[in-house]
Parts: sequence; structure tokens; C-alpha cells
Amino acid sequence: MKPKLSLMLLLLVINTAFAQYNIQFRDITLSQAVELSAKENKPVFFMGFANWCQHCKNMKETVFTDSSVATFYNEHFICIHQDMEEGAGPSLKDRFGVRAFPAFVFLDGTGARIYQVVGELDKKDCLFMASNALNPQKHLNYLQDQFDQNPGDTARAVPLLQALNRAQLPTQEIAQKFFATKSEKEMLNYPCWRVLNMGVSDITSKEFQFIVDHQKEYGELVTPQRVQRKIFRTTAYNLEQPVNNNDTVRYRQLKKVAVNFHNSRVDSLIFNYDLQLFELSNNWTAYQKEALQGTQLFEWDDYVQLRHIADIFYKHVTDTDALKTAANWAKRSGELKPEYGNTLLCAQLYEKSGNKSEAKKAAQDAVDIATRLSLNHAEADQLLQRVSQQ
Repeated sequence: MKPKLSLMLLLLVINTAFAQYNIQFRDITLSQAVELSAKENKPVFFMGFANWCQHCKNMKETVFTDSSVATFYNEHFICIHQDMEEGAGPSLKDRFGVRAFPAFVFLDGTGARIYQVVGELDKKDCLFMASNALNPQKHLNYLQDQFDQNPGDTARAVPLLQALNRAQLPTQEIAQKFFATKSEKEMLNYPCWRVLNMGVSDITSKEFQFIVDHQKEYGELVTPQRVQRKIFRTTAYNLEQPVNNNDTVRYRQLKKVAVNFHNSRVDSLIFNYDLQLFELSNNWTAYQKEALQGTQLFEWDDYVQLRHIADIFYKHVTDTDALKTAANWAKRSGELKPEYGNTLLCAQLYEKSGNKSEAKKAAQDAVDIATRLSLNHAEADQLLQRVSQQ
């Protein structure tokens, strides 16, 4: 056999083997995939991704190249994928309610969504997802129909909520319908806790307030920690969006509700979000007031946050007493994790507040740390020179 022919055959074998062990995403639109789905009687498997998404890359490189995964998906689905930030991506993102990547949507031959999962999966979970997508009794529309027939049945509510949570789709309405069928006494059991825990997502709702009002009872059914965790996570979910959007009006509305939960983790969360919004709006007067009230209470063991707040004071605060307090925050940050940066910041705050002796000590400590780690300490040297001459 000629060398060139041998090489060509070898490449063909390699390429064929490689193709066998990859999900074959077709270069067609979603509409075209739905048409093929109807003709071939196979559901569409749609993957929504973003180029910056490391979880998406991980799955493409490790899970989709697994022989069992690739073979199963290529055999049972019309597979396509789409960058959700390019072309038709943004409209599909809105259509499927996608807020994170990777997102996996299964559709039937009519274009109706039958199943959805969001998040990175391993091989086992990827095959489990495919199995559910091929099982009509796991489909979203089937589970919704079953629930609608008897919305007070936990055996119907729980599977629907589990599917909606995997899809990262809204669940509050399901919890409301379930809650409406029960008396207060009927709600105080473990099956009903599961429904509330999985379904309630709105901290302004009466369902969430019911959880808050009955923390003791639910804590005895599960654990107090689980109930506290539910309250914290749901509150964080509600407050995060207005903070990220710099929507101070909506944030204040939700904050007014959240402060009444009397939950220490929620209070800490509110403190951090308040500071974040004040920083975004350059409202340094409000930032100073809030930080002075809450930093030691909420951030005393967080060296990163202590340094950040102290740095804001160094850059934007002029009040001497406030600067002295911030110097103590920077000092505490250095005690938790001695670094050149937080130790230098401590020296700078002492200098700005007029405490030369403490500034000199902290600056020398910063030089010592930098020397030990072979770091540049010119800024600390300059500060030492200034306070020594004054």
C-alpha cells in the first residue's frame, strides 16, 4: 500500500472514531431542528451556551466526548447548540427563561418544550437527563397537568417542583396553588414543608411569611438550620437582582420586608448590599454611616471585606474619628491574614488620621512583610520617610 494512501486511511479511521465519541450538533436552526424532529420522531436536544462559560466548555470536552453519552444522544435526539449571546441566542434565552449556562432544552416535533435542565452535569446526570426527556411521564406539560388536577396533592406537587427547579423555571405559582388548598394546621408537616421549601421564591408572599412565622414548627420537622437556610437563600435571591440592576427603589421595597425576618445572615446580607449600592452611586456619606454601624458586627472575621471597606474610607472619607476606626479595620484584616496590602493600608489610614507613631509602626510592618516575600515596598518606604520627617 502506498504511504499516502495508508496515511489517508489512518486519518479516516481516526476521524471516524473521533466522530463516534462526540455529540453531533447539527448546523441548523431551531426551527429546522423541530421540522426534523417531526419527520424522524426524535425530540430536539438544544444546548444554550456562552463562549465565556467554563461549565459549558467542561461538558463539551469531557461529557459530550464520552462514548456512551455521545452514542445515546446521537441516536435518540436531533442535537443543536447555540451561543445565547449571538444571533438568535438572546431571543431564545428569553423564550426559555434561561438565566444561567449551560442550559439544555428538549422540544417535541411541534416545538413545545418538554424538558429542561440548567447547569453543568457529569456523565451520569447527562444520561439521566436524556432518560427523563424520553419519558412522557417526566415531561413538564404532563407533570403540570397532573398537578392541576389536584393541586393539594404533595405527590403531584413535588415532582413538578423538582422538574421546575432543575429547569430553573418559576415555582412560586405552584406553591401558591398548593398553599391555597390547605389550612394552617394542614401545612405543618414534612410533605408540606418540602413543597414550600422547593416552591416559595417570593419573600413578599404570604407563603414565605408563613415559613418565617412558623420557623419553630418547621425547625422541629427538619432542623432549625435548614429553615434558616431557606429564609436566607430566598431573601438573597430576591435582593440580588435589584442590586445588580442598581434598582434602588425595588431594593428598598424588598429590604423593608427582609429586615423584619430578624435573621442574622439576612441582616449581614442587607449590610453588604447597602454598601454595594452606596458605592455604585458614590454616596460616600451614606456609605460612611452604614459602615461605621455594621462593619465590626458583620465583617469582623472577613479580612477581604474589612480591607475593602477600609480602602473606601481611605479614598473617600475625611472625618478623623472615622479614619481611626477604618485603621482598626485594616489592622484587623492584617491580623486575620498578614499581607503587604492591608498592612500598608493600615499605615496610610493612621497617617491620614494624624497618628504618626502608629503609621510608622504599620509602615515598618508592611516593609518587613514585603521584604520577606520579595515584594516591592517603595510605597511603604515613602510613607515611612514622610512620617519620620513630620
